[in-house]
Amino acid sequence: MAEMFSGDWTVQVIEMSGNSRLRFILQGSHASDGAYEVTAGMAPFSVSGPSWIISFEAFSPIPPKGWWPAQHVKRIGAAYTLQDGLDVSIRANSHFLYQGSSASGAKDFFSDCTLLCRNVEPQINPWRPFVNPYDFILPKRRRKPTPPRPPRPPRPPRPR
Repeated sequence: MAEMFSGDWTVQVIEMSGNSRLRFILQGSHASDGAYEVTAGMAPFSVSGPSWIISFEAFSPIPPKGWWPAQHVKRIGAAYTLQDGLDVSIRANSHFLYQGSSASGAKDFFSDCTLLCRNVEPQINPWRPFVNPYDFILPKRRRKPTPPRPPRPPRPPRPR
């Protein structure tokens, strides 16, 4: 399954886990088309174009070996905030189970990845970077010094 975007975005790997390889493929962008293997700590990069597609593939270490479309691709979140702008989170994962010989038992291969796609267009995110235009901090109150009061006269004794 593929996700379609348009305009200028930044793509960043948020989470990567598993013992198998996973990659995403960009198509239709101005200068970022190609396959990118997902690694932990991968630097964010820019993607732009009038209409571009991101799809995922997982490497199957069991026969038939090779790259196959990821089994589960899901848009897990979309949010718009003044601080971050428009963010879209996509998760892709795959699972391969290799039965093997009875002596070695079954082997489990999986990969899981979460991408954060952040829109960087000023028409969509006009407040980036966000700066509060209003200052609601009140000045510190300064008390006027109060003049010293004269001492109170002693109270008359109470009648019993």
